[in-house]
Amino acid sequence: MKRFLFFFIVFIAILWGVTHHPRFLLLQEAMQYKTADTDLLVDSDSTLGYVLTDNRWISFPLTPNIERIKIVTNAGITKENSTPGTEEYHYTLEYEIRGGQNNEILQQGNYFHLTRLTHYKDPESGQTHTASFYLDPELIPMDGRVMTIDQTDWSSRQQAEQIKIRLVKKDREVTDVLLRIYKIEQNAQVEELYNWQRLSIPKREKQARGNVYPYDFLSNEEKINLINRRWRPIGPLGVPGKDYRVRNLYTIKERNDEPVIENVPPVLPSISPQQVMTFPIPSGGMNLRFS
Repeated sequence: MKRFLFFFIVFIAILWGVTHHPRFLLLQEAMQYKTADTDLLVDSDSTLGYVLTDNRWISFPLTPNIERIKIVTNAGITKENSTPGTEEYHYTLEYEIRGGQNNEILQQGNYFHLTRLTHYKDPESGQTHTASFYLDPELIPMDGRVMTIDQTDWSSRQQAEQIKIRLVKKDREVTDVLLRIYKIEQNAQVEELYNWQRLSIPKREKQARGNVYPYDFLSNEEKINLINRRWRPIGPLGVPGKDYRVRNLYTIKERNDEPVIENVPPVLPSISPQQVMTFPIPSGGMNLRFS
């Protein structure tokens, strides 16, 4: 009887772990939305993200050797409210870096983002699309925004143990914000050269950006240094579905599609003496020329 009870408890624990794993939750999402464009899915890379909603914290662990943190976000908007082009939307993130014996705040601040929805046009088919998409066809991720935090901002104090992030303000049209966090570590485990050779050509070019020479002129030592300084994702603390929600973001692989530039109608006022004219300027700015 005790043996049966033991195996039953183990089975329940395994079942709970599987059904609460982020990948299982994403599988449920994929089964729910079967209308996604299969061609786009094939041409896309998927990234696991975490959904920020109003004033709800999500916590991520920090290790002692972290050199820099990169926080990437995409504000979401419904298909009904989406207006590609010059329309811009605001949202604000609040973060706290905590550590020490009393889990005190070592650094905190707000970060204000301004984003828009850019469409790209396939030169062959003429169809337009966004750079990223979700499986849910009614929800659209807008252009990604990035913020970085350097460890020198808090290293003079106690050891940082976690970073907490929440969405504190957003425009009415913004439904939520998808969050991903990456880190660069000091003295990370040295990788072998074959890991560089496994990278695709676009990824090698991306890794080599900022160098004097293109990727195919780099020495073996320089290649190893580059792959050892890659951004690595950080997973959140807590239980998925309870402490945070997961969602897959699909980003179309590098293509030569051109962004669609919305034409802003020119202002052609009739000017007369002693008359003051007001010129409307989009929130994204515009060029003015008087003649």
